[in-house]
Amino acid sequence: MERAVEYGPVPLLLGVVGHRRLPEPADDLRRVVRGLLDGFRSRYPSTPIAVLSSLAEGADRLVASEALDAGFSLVVPLPMRREEYERDFVTPESLAEFRSLLDRAVAAFVVPAEAHEIRADRRMLYANCGAYIARRSFELIALWDGKESSKVGGTAETVRFRLEGIPPPFVPEERAYDPSLCGPVIAVLTPRGPAATASAPHPVTVLYPRSALLDPATAFERAKYDLDTFNRDATRGPFASRVRGLTLRRQTEGLANGYQRLTARSLFAISGLVFMAVVAFNAYTIFPSHPVALLAAYAFFTAAAFVAYLFARRGEWQLRYQDYRALEQTLRTWEYWRLAGIERSVAARFAETERTKVDWVAVALKAVTEPFEPDAPSAHRASAEDLKAVYQDWIVDQQRYFTRVAGRRERRRERIASRVVTTCVALSIAFTIASSWRFFGGVANAVLFGATLFAVAAALVHNFGDKRGWSEHARHYELMAALFGYAANRIAPLLENPGLEPADAAKARAILISLGDEAIREDVAWLNLHRSRPVNVPRV
Repeated sequence: MERAVEYGPVPLLLGVVGHRRLPEPADDLRRVVRGLLDGFRSRYPSTPIAVLSSLAEGADRLVASEALDAGFSLVVPLPMRREEYERDFVTPESLAEFRSLLDRAVAAFVVPAEAHEIRADRRMLYANCGAYIARRSFELIALWDGKESSKVGGTAETVRFRLEGIPPPFVPEERAYDPSLCGPVIAVLTPRGPAATASAPHPVTVLYPRSALLDPATAFERAKYDLDTFNRDATRGPFASRVRGLTLRRQTEGLANGYQRLTARSLFAISGLVFMAVVAFNAYTIFPSHPVALLAAYAFFTAAAFVAYLFARRGEWQLRYQDYRALEQTLRTWEYWRLAGIERSVAARFAETERTKVDWVAVALKAVTEPFEPDAPSAHRASAEDLKAVYQDWIVDQQRYFTRVAGRRERRRERIASRVVTTCVALSIAFTIASSWRFFGGVANAVLFGATLFAVAAALVHNFGDKRGWSEHARHYELMAALFGYAANRIAPLLENPGLEPADAAKARAILISLGDEAIREDVAWLNLHRSRPVNVPRV
């Protein structure tokens, strides 16, 4: 019996837009669309894929139907109330097709229209729905003739939203033309109208937004690859059995811990093997007979160090540990913001610090922390008990962790490493000077051998500490401890009274928002710092 496919916890979201009137027959177009969808499934086999389609006639339904047949999920954002929207479908067959597809959707909702100018105009409602699909999807599939148009709510406008950014009133002014809301458009050349024919069998072109990216195709592909890697790790990776059944944050934490251990072990193994290689080579040069066995040992230990390095690099252990840790910390902020009744996008906060980059962590955060149904009542109103739980379980707990555990531990490791390096350097200098004394004339080479080993040991310990980031970790943890300590000192007095006044609750939430924003910024800074220090074989 064939094993059922197990997908990871983070979906990839594909938007759909296109003409209502398609060429007939549409068999060739269907084959092209199905090929695109099959390509997504084959390249990202561990990732659940959801298609966002408003199920308008034509392109929306064609892609939605093919996506459902391919095993994808269907999410239906509607531009207006269903009964009003159904007035657009004038034939019984069209109405039946719409309802049939809608019944197969995992979610369907009306995209909210906050601004009056949107609510007052039907075309603006369609544009508002297109803007929602553009900002929520990672890639937009457009069945489109490629012609520019000024039509409000049309296909060309939605494509512009995805490539150039979304203007007000469809997003708040502070997010107008936000590059983090832009992304690729998979344009399938589709002439408009039943009698139209394509000059080629619907050629496909991928369009990318203008940005600072030198190679946007590689950047966006890398984001999808990293997302699928995370999903594979969560379901079938070496630590999957330890995290299965846990919440997403706990899964991410378990995976980060596992890859952190692998990274530390690989660094230790590489450093030890390089040291043994240096010992073997220097011993080979000292002995007058130059034993071949020592030269072979040098070659063996050097090769073993590079094998360990290649394993770590091929497995991307360090990158996974760092990315998963940043994702876990941001999910922690999201969980406690939600408990405190704070409706704020952690994905947007994360992406704001990476405006010139494409980061899969921000993509994952958008997919899992922002509900499909923006009009659903959030309606968690934080009680005094909720805010006390946030204070105790997040603020106090994190302050204790960063202060008593992590900060002191990293500072202790940094001090020990610094003392070891200083001692080894001092001994290397002393041995080098001593080798010139007549007293050591008969064993001068052996003394120089010791000097070399101490120098190499100093370099390896320094490199190990640099790659582990003990010094940077200590500074980062001290800053985080200060942030959480400051928040604790400001919130604690507000929670002392048994009955929490509305003004005090609002003040506590404002402090929590500021704390979360700062924590996310620090997490991104930590991530970028360590991404620039990959594991390698020390050059000693």
